[in-house]
Amino acid sequence: TSVAMTLKSTCDGTTNFTRIGATTASDGGWSLLTGSIVLPTCAATELTAYFEGPAAGVDIYVDDVSLRQDLSVRTQNIIANPDFESGTTSGWFGFGSPTLTATTAQAHAGRWSLLATNRTATFMGPGSDIRTAVSPGVYQASAWVRLDGAAASPIFMTAKITCTGAADQFMRIGTADATDSAWTLLTGTLTVPTCPLSGLIVYFEGPPVGVNEYIDDVALRR
Repeated sequence: TSVAMTLKSTCDGTTNFTRIGATTASDGGWSLLTGSIVLPTCAATELTAYFEGPAAGVDIYVDDVSLRQDLSVRTQNIIANPDFESGTTSGWFGFGSPTLTATTAQAHAGRWSLLATNRTATFMGPGSDIRTAVSPGVYQASAWVRLDGAAASPIFMTAKITCTGAADQFMRIGTADATDSAWTLLTGTLTVPTCPLSGLIVYFEGPPVGVNEYIDDVALRR
């Protein structure tokens, strides 16, 4: 009989059911079920994937279930030296006057991460100039963050945007409640304005003065 995998999505008060894939299953052997979905572009309150199809009273075995992003449709990461596995701080600078070091003391993945020390103001941290790599539109941002010198504190990813002839704008991209005991994922979005850009810097800030920041695996993509 047919077994299907279905997505139940609820967005803006409306519930929809989308078929992910189906296969003909039997009690004589395992069958592979494959398919794909496109997640809705809304603030979803429910996303549930489930199996259905056989008649009432018929049991379903499932095993080795996976749902992965199709990496072939992802755009290139515009952040230079995003994982610091070169062992250098290339592509990054101290926003304000902190000291940046590529270090193996901590790493989210691989061997290296970036450490910002000597932070004498809360806004100080690692920064990267992305002006020549972006165009107007929305970008998805992510980074892994960790502290040294405080048990817990928020870390913010911020954009300093300068349109030619206008005052600097500061846009909060995302925030994470970081700790000194584990890596925390920071996510958010950056909207690049439709103006002649004379500057666009992304940087990490937020912890109290004297607290060091680790960052690793930074990404900014369409």
